[in-house]
Amino acid sequence: VLEIDKLFGFDRYSTRYYSHTAHQFSNVTALGSIAFPFALLLDKDNREHSGELLLITLEGALINAGLINLTKTLVRRPRPFVYNGTAPLELKLKQEARYSFFSGHTAVSSYFSFAGAQMYNDIYPESRYKTTVWATAAVLPLLTGYGRMRAGKHFLSDVLVGYGVGALLGVLVPRLHRL
Repeated sequence: VLEIDKLFGFDRYSTRYYSHTAHQFSNVTALGSIAFPFALLLDKDNREHSGELLLITLEGALINAGLINLTKTLVRRPRPFVYNGTAPLELKLKQEARYSFFSGHTAVSSYFSFAGAQMYNDIYPESRYKTTVWATAAVLPLLTGYGRMRAGKHFLSDVLVGYGVGALLGVLVPRLHRL
């Protein structure tokens, strides 16, 4: 039996929302984040290292995906829309309705954004745009996570963990290759 009173207070926010528009918004911001590290290939000097950049990006993405899927399968936390009376019953009965923890969209957005920023930082250590790149890397997954909460797909705790896992991998994987 699902009881909203057993949720953390800060997680109850998401149970009030179920929005297809917010769902689409979070898809767009997550997909936009995926392009972040590949934007480095716009500089023709980086193209000779495209294999390395792609391999580093793919490696971290696979680790991230593995952690997301393993955690969702082990935890099986109901999504916020399951608590919402306006969400369709047929959606609540799907297996996907039990994979809330942690937010995969946010983790993916965070990973690609931070990996792109870290590689930019490594390639252009003296760039005057570093702050802008890092700020963009921080904001894109925040927007994705907010969209996931407004869509009724994730709780705040799901989004925070997804953001943290993605950011950690996004910084660590490129740095480990730098060594």
